[in-house]
Amino acid sequence: MAAKVSKDSSIVIVGGGTWACSTALHLVRRGYSNVTVLDAHPIPSSISAGNDVNKIAELASPTDGDDAESVAQAAAAAAAQGWLHDPVFAPYYHDTGFIVSGSSPEALKHIVDSELRGHEKEYTKLNSADDFRACMPNGVLTGDFPNWQGWHKSKGAGWVHARKALVSAYKEAERLGARFITGSPQGEVIGLVQEGGDVRGAKTADGYEHRADRTILAVGASAPQFVDFENQLRPTAWTLGHIKMTEEEAQLYKNLPVLFNVEKGFFMEPDEDRHELKICDEHPGYCNWVTLPDSKLPESVPFAKHQVPIESEQRIKQFLSEIMPHLADRPLVHARICWCADTHDRGFLITYHPSHPSLVIAAGDSGHGFAHIPSIGGFISDCLEGRLEGRFARHWRWRPEIAQGFWGKDPLDSAVLLATSILRPVAAKEQPLDGIKGLADRLLSGQGDAFEFELTEQHDNWSRWNHPSNDNYTVSAGHDGKIHVQGTTLSALARGLRHYATETLHLDEFWFVDSNRKLSAPLPQPKATLTGASIVPWRYNFNTVTFSYTFAWYKWEDWEKLLDWAAWRGVNLQLAWVGYEKIFLDSFRDLGMKDDEILPFFSGPAFQAWNRFGNTKGSWGGVGDLPLAWIESQFDMQKKIVARMVELGMVPVLPAFPGFVPDAIKRVRPNANVTKAPNWSGVGQWSEDLFLSPLDDTYAELQHLFVTKQIEAFGNVTNIYTLDQFNEMMPASGDTEYLKSAAEQTYKGLTAANPAAIWLMQGWLFYNAASFWTQERIDAYLGGVKDDNSMIILDLYSENNPQWQRTKSYSGKPWIWCELHDFGGNMNLFGQITNITVTPIEALGASDSLVGFGLTPEAFEGNEVVYDLLLDQAWSPKAIDTKAYFHDWVSSRYGGVSSIPCSLYQAWEIMRRHVYDSKDPLIPSAGAGIYQLAPSLTGLVNRTGHFPAPTALQYDPRVLRQALTLMLKASAQKLSLWEMPAFQLDLVDVTRQVMSNAFIDVYQDLVKTYNSTMQGAPRSRSNRPSDPSRAVAAKGQKLLLFIEAIDAVLATNEHFTLEKWLDDAQYWAKKSGNDKLLSFNARSQVTVWLWESSGLNDYSARAWSGVTRDYYKTRWAIFVDCLKNATKTGSLDEGALHDKIRAFEKEWSYGGFGLSKPKVAKGGLKDTISKIKGEWPDVFEV
Repeated sequence: MAAKVSKDSSIVIVGGGTWACSTALHLVRRGYSNVTVLDAHPIPSSISAGNDVNKIAELASPTDGDDAESVAQAAAAAAAQGWLHDPVFAPYYHDTGFIVSGSSPEALKHIVDSELRGHEKEYTKLNSADDFRACMPNGVLTGDFPNWQGWHKSKGAGWVHARKALVSAYKEAERLGARFITGSPQGEVIGLVQEGGDVRGAKTADGYEHRADRTILAVGASAPQFVDFENQLRPTAWTLGHIKMTEEEAQLYKNLPVLFNVEKGFFMEPDEDRHELKICDEHPGYCNWVTLPDSKLPESVPFAKHQVPIESEQRIKQFLSEIMPHLADRPLVHARICWCADTHDRGFLITYHPSHPSLVIAAGDSGHGFAHIPSIGGFISDCLEGRLEGRFARHWRWRPEIAQGFWGKDPLDSAVLLATSILRPVAAKEQPLDGIKGLADRLLSGQGDAFEFELTEQHDNWSRWNHPSNDNYTVSAGHDGKIHVQGTTLSALARGLRHYATETLHLDEFWFVDSNRKLSAPLPQPKATLTGASIVPWRYNFNTVTFSYTFAWYKWEDWEKLLDWAAWRGVNLQLAWVGYEKIFLDSFRDLGMKDDEILPFFSGPAFQAWNRFGNTKGSWGGVGDLPLAWIESQFDMQKKIVARMVELGMVPVLPAFPGFVPDAIKRVRPNANVTKAPNWSGVGQWSEDLFLSPLDDTYAELQHLFVTKQIEAFGNVTNIYTLDQFNEMMPASGDTEYLKSAAEQTYKGLTAANPAAIWLMQGWLFYNAASFWTQERIDAYLGGVKDDNSMIILDLYSENNPQWQRTKSYSGKPWIWCELHDFGGNMNLFGQITNITVTPIEALGASDSLVGFGLTPEAFEGNEVVYDLLLDQAWSPKAIDTKAYFHDWVSSRYGGVSSIPCSLYQAWEIMRRHVYDSKDPLIPSAGAGIYQLAPSLTGLVNRTGHFPAPTALQYDPRVLRQALTLMLKASAQKLSLWEMPAFQLDLVDVTRQVMSNAFIDVYQDLVKTYNSTMQGAPRSRSNRPSDPSRAVAAKGQKLLLFIEAIDAVLATNEHFTLEKWLDDAQYWAKKSGNDKLLSFNARSQVTVWLWESSGLNDYSARAWSGVTRDYYKTRWAIFVDCLKNATKTGSLDEGALHDKIRAFEKEWSYGGFGLSKPKVAKGGLKDTISKIKGEWPDVFEV
């Protein structure tokens, strides 16, 4: 006999679903202080039937009867009180009414006998289609309702938001003291602890025994895996599907009564967050019959699938065709099977196990148990305490006598889920085409209706993500005068749309250029059929740090334009890293950390990329912590970004947990295996993050939380996750077994949440620490993921420092050839067009595991043509002819062959041959002008390498002056070019580069004058020139005026201004608070980076107005003053110079959002260039 339970008794609840959370809540409300809940998945579990958008709920009145029907009604009445009055559940009940209906005599008789049960007076009879339509707003029910009859109850029934109610119960139970251990292995129960014929707790996959005075088994359809139920339970699956609604449709469908046809299915209003309408088809349920070795009868064994049987989808479509035919052809964007545990008489099974006196059984929900979540935990608690009311105890007892023999009778025994061959995936062919039409509308003057889009192949998401294939498209004259675009995927359709636009309309989409075009209707048909085929399955986009260097302050309109640009060019795999801090925050909250322990760990908005992979921690500068409002707003932005990416056919690469943790890990997990990361780039206290070993159980727990929370937030949108553990840092050990185990456990954590997960890793670590990463260590680390197809490596710097050859194609793992090109946002005109056309094709022929081409610049700031070129190379089996390519690119950029002066083509041809085809290995990336760098007498000119930024030029400066002359000639021949945004931007870009090149001469003239002055006379004051500083002052003044001139040119275009960067930061400051943090971040990132450390000073120097006149010019003025003073004192105090400049840099970082006014000529760009050419003729001389 089990000991009597007390409020101090230890209670373990196996399962974290509806009944388990309800039980935990009721127990802690009753004062139980030692309640532990175990589940292999974070709550709400992705496989839980309760993790659903909505479920039907009907209120009931209490009854004292002792028959089965009265007991069921009494239980329902108790639930009703919870839905109406319990603050944990009441917000999620919607009393919208209920329509029950049927169309056959048998169904109508069933309704009267079993559904209405003598309560017909509470309902309005519906006899015709018009009667049904009158129950809902006009436009909702548009069907003929063939032979339908129904009954409408306007109050006392409706629906509940299942997922939110479940989470509410879990959160409240946790707040009141229940302990939830979730995730694998620590929460995954693999068996019950049996001792002396009793159950003494549960054993989890990590080997831990959670011993307890009472164990409650509440795992739904999985219950037979733990206890022999003597044939009393039959796991049974029901099916559902979602279709996408527009925001306007979702609003129309709000507050609708539930419509339930007892033969066909039911629906209720769409999900308010995702605007998806859920439809369930009505049928007897599915079983997965399996004959187990020790089983006398076949048993139904549940398995999780986000798919439905083909006949189920057909039933959904038939149901819709009868009630809402306008929706019947829409594809299912989500589908799943939900498992419940049926009993033979559909009564619950809530009782002590007859053979295990300390084990409470809570099972047999029979498809309607969720509606009881407010109260079912109370009944289970009563059972635990031995005081369950007699009638409930009798009807919910252990009762194997009613389930003798096999009871899977027809039609259940014919509905067997055995293999995916009978399951119907949500396929690419049936993905909504609205996103591609929206792309056409946005980029082609609202003329999306001019196109007829068609997907030619069917791929379920799993195949597209885990086994991608090359794409192809065709564009031709279509039906009814439309332009027909066919493609294998949404990405192929977007690429085909661009091919039409560039070939037929001679226009394209570009960064930083307004694409509000006015195209007359109808659009012209293509002159011939256009075709295209990719040569690689993946076309990847974004470096992790781009999210700080370029995207830190992006608003939705910026993201929308960038996503359009990427989709238009065929990008189908893209990093989605916005809002990471929200997932981090919520995951560590679940671990038991407090906000004041988590928020100080985050770096500021402009430095979050490095915080995310452990290079930095905290927010320096004394300007406060990251605001919660920022975190929430960025997560809201991420939801929009991910949804739009999916619409456009791009697979989002979502962040996984890399392993870096706040110091408070030592409090919540005192035995956690953590090590201190090394000091990164000299930033001292703002680095040295704690790294949680992937071999530690908490690592797997956090990984599971990160992944499942994103699935919950964004849906099942990807299998691919970015994870970089050793970015510019050494692992804790170079031992190959350690490296292999680290990767193995990392990947195990990913697959615990998503069994099909793919780990995407930047290969930068193998280049950055090449001496450490020997082939043996690379093989060990990458070999920790046994299935090669479960990883993708980005060969981050392929155009200049490829690693795939020395790593044996990354030990055979799939990899992507990437173009880095830009470090930190450096803006010198630069390219390696031979390297990004010839060498990718050579690599494709040499490596069987090359699966894509990608863009990985640290910032998107200019030189757009070289990025377009690589993305287009992904669709060409031969190295692109760059001469023809540049000609076509110019045509599309400036609006058509016939209207572009020849001199403009000539200018770009000069730049193609000289500026954009660098073959000098010492100049590996876009550099910076020396006026952007901290002043010095030496070390600035002809600097090579990628860091510090190169200043050496890969071409003779005269050729760029020649190109500028030709551009200005073109503008004289065609005055309308001055009004064209693309030409304005390019002219500023080329002009400022010409002036930046010329600054070298101005600077060297100053240095030469200074050196001559210092060396040309004896050191005694009597023998020195009368005013040795005069010549230096004159040269210095010329240098400062020239910087002002550069700033004036830059100020004519918003893209080249610090003002825009600061304005965008200020926009977010107003939304999220903390002006000081955001302004400090915005200013310091593009200048000092972290002023305590000189290691990254000027790393992200931008050629922008504002920073040029207020920051660069001031530093050079300090330099000039020090030189002038040196001519008087006899030597330059370089320490004092450094200190003065550093003091100014620090002060400037705290300057807020304001700047001085630029000196732009009244006529804008045209007059500014004319004025500067007159003042500085030698600079522009050819």
